[in-house]
Amino acid sequence: MSRATPRAAPQARPSEGSPGQRPGGTARPVAAPILAAVLLVLAAVVSFNVLAITGGGPGSAGGGPEGPGNGGPDRPGNGGNGGGPGPIGGGRTPNPSVVVVPPPEEQSEIRGTLLFTRTGNIWAATGRGLTQLSDRGVDSAPDFAPDGSVIYFLETRTKEARVSCGRFEPGCQDRLSRYTFEYPVLMRMDAAGSDRTEVKDSLFSDTSFQPSGGEWFSWLLQPDISPDGDSVAISSDGEEASGELVLSLLSTEGGPIETLDAVESSGLGHSDPAWSPDGTRIAFTYNARRGSAGAPRIGVYTIADQSLRLLRGNGYANPSWSPDGTRIAAERTSSRGRDLVIVDAERGGEVARLTNDGRSFAPAYSPDGTQLAYLHLEGQGVDLRVMTIESTATGVDFLEDKAITEDGSLDASSPPTWWMPADLIPEPTPTPVPSSGAPPSLPGASEAP
Repeated sequence: MSRATPRAAPQARPSEGSPGQRPGGTARPVAAPILAAVLLVLAAVVSFNVLAITGGGPGSAGGGPEGPGNGGPDRPGNGGNGGGPGPIGGGRTPNPSVVVVPPPEEQSEIRGTLLFTRTGNIWAATGRGLTQLSDRGVDSAPDFAPDGSVIYFLETRTKEARVSCGRFEPGCQDRLSRYTFEYPVLMRMDAAGSDRTEVKDSLFSDTSFQPSGGEWFSWLLQPDISPDGDSVAISSDGEEASGELVLSLLSTEGGPIETLDAVESSGLGHSDPAWSPDGTRIAFTYNARRGSAGAPRIGVYTIADQSLRLLRGNGYANPSWSPDGTRIAAERTSSRGRDLVIVDAERGGEVARLTNDGRSFAPAYSPDGTQLAYLHLEGQGVDLRVMTIESTATGVDFLEDKAITEDGSLDASSPPTWWMPADLIPEPTPTPVPSSGAPPSLPGASEAP
C-alpha cells in the first residue's frame, strides 16, 4: 500500500486582479490546516535538502520544492510533487505516453502488479510490461482495493471560487475574495483505467465566516485502502478544514472524515498512513523536529484500543509493512540524504540497511515479501527500481536491484503500490529479528559519491 500527495497538489491562490492575500500567510482558523501543512514539510525538509544540493531532490523533477501555497503539503522532506511536465534530467521533456525502460534482460520481473505515477498519469507494471491507465495529467497516489478490481486515487481539480476574507483577515466581515482552488478529490476506477467515479470531493460551502457564500476545501492526502476494503486511511485536516493534518479515516464509499485520536504533541501533523496486513494497525510518519531539522518517527496506531506507539529512533518516515507484519520498510534521513532500511515493527531499530546512496526513498513491500519497489533520484529525475530480497533470521539477503524506468519522469510524491492475486502469496511466516548487533548492509547497496 502506498502513501502519496496529489500530483498538482491542492492550493488556493488569488485570481488575477482580485483583492486579498495568499492563504499561506493567514491567521487562524484557516491557519490551522495551512500552518500544519507548512510545518509538516518543514519537519524534514532541512534534512532532505542534501538531495537538492547533490543533484536535485524529488521535487526538482517537477520544477522545485512546493508548499501548501505552491503545491501542497508533501511527504516530509519530499520537496513537492515532482510530477509536472517541466524539464527533468538535464532539460529533457517526457513524452506522457512513452516510458524509457531498460532492455528486457536487465529488468526485474514484477510479481503481481505495481502501480506508479508519471507526469500526473497512473501506470501499471506487470511482469516486464508497462501499461498506462490514465491520461489526464491530474492523478496521483493510486492504491488497489484488496481484490485488485478497483484502483483508488486522487484527482486534482481546479476551480475559481469565492472565499470569505475572514479566512485571512481576523475580524473581516465585509467581502468575498476570488481565488483559484487546486484541490483533491478521492476517486476510483476499475483496474483497466476506465469508469472513473468520484468518492469524496473535498470542496465545501464555508459557513464559518461572514459574509456567507464562500467556499473552502479539506486536505485529502496519501490515501491507503484497508485490507477489508471498507476504509481509507488518510492525512487530513478534517471535514471542514478545522484542525491539523493528522491521521484520519474515510469510508471507501465517501461520507464524513473521521479524525483519529492519535496524540499530536509536536504540532507538525501526521503523514504516510499504511494499514498493517491484518487491518488492526496503521503505521504512519509522526512528524517532529529538533531545532530547524526534521526528526520524524514511525508511529503505530492500534484501531481496537485507539492507542499510539512511537517506534524507537528518529529520522524514519514513509512506512511499508512486510506481509507478516513483523517488519517495516522505511526511509532513513541522514546528512547524506534518504536511504531505505528495514525496522522492527514492534521495537523499532534497524534490521537491515538496504541502500547507502542518499537518493533512495518511498519503499513499498510486495504482498509476498520477495520484492521491494522504491523511487530513486538520478540527477534531477526520479525513476522506479525493484529490489529482490529474502528475509532471514539475521536480516535480509539481497538478490538483485534493477531499474524499471530510466527516463527520470516519475512523480516523486506518489510512491509505488502493489497488488498480487492470492494464489501468488504464500502464508506469511514471521521472521525472527536479530537480538543485537549493528544491522547488516546489503552487498548491492551503492555508496554516495
